[in-house]
Amino acid sequence: MSNLKDAGANLINSIANDAEIVKDVYDNGLKPAVIETGKALTEPIKGATRIGRLVNAMFSSIDCWILEREYAIKETQKLLDKKLENIPDEDIEPPKNYIAIPALQALSYSIDSEELRNMYANLLAKSMYTKTADKVHPAYVEIIKQLDPMDIRIFEYIISKGNGIAIKELSLYDLSKSERIPFLNVASEIQFAEVTTVSNSLDNLVRLRLIERSDAALEEYIYDEIDKNPMSQKFYKIIKSQIKDPNNEKIHFENKHVTTTKLGTTFHSICNEDIE
Repeated sequence: MSNLKDAGANLINSIANDAEIVKDVYDNGLKPAVIETGKALTEPIKGATRIGRLVNAMFSSIDCWILEREYAIKETQKLLDKKLENIPDEDIEPPKNYIAIPALQALSYSIDSEELRNMYANLLAKSMYTKTADKVHPAYVEIIKQLDPMDIRIFEYIISKGNGIAIKELSLYDLSKSERIPFLNVASEIQFAEVTTVSNSLDNLVRLRLIERSDAALEEYIYDEIDKNPMSQKFYKIIKSQIKDPNNEKIHFENKHVTTTKLGTTFHSICNEDIE
């Protein structure tokens, strides 16, 4: 795939070379100074060795980050080659710098997550494919940066359900004051994570406008399944334990659902799906 190597791969290689330059500057210039600083902190002042150890540990982590960054870029090259292997040379173009460079920079912080790494690779591949390049928006990089692997897993689950997923919003109703106090978490049909974890991810996906809440309810049996979910039952027990006045405080349930937005659907097609 000569066109890939001559186009997008050149940009990726240049950034990989930049990592080598950064490492050389650090090894030959900054690192010796840091070592000396560490010695200055640890040797003359008795009891100050903790500071020296912290300084050395801090820059050791930078060493690790540089190596991980190089590894991330090389792994991304492999992923891109695989994702674009069936695309004709004439349909591959260099990625836009304002897409590729931020994506590769962000990728260097996500090497320990296969889900995130794959999303960045999909985004880069789509930005190099002439039929999808105009659909790749630089904001997608910023969105991926604000996701964690659980967010991605939950987002994928919602996408797979088509019509969205059912949620039960819980609130504490005070009969004596006629006021409703909403809880921070919602129960849902998702069973592979704790209620709090799922709620946090749903809130983040809503904040990023990848999904949206709807007051409409889905089929009643789905909400019955939510109640049977061990994760939900555990959560209900915690909520009930917070009731101080059983005569005046009641738990109120509202059946709702969340579904993907137009942005969420487009984002998923670019960053989560391989080129067909």
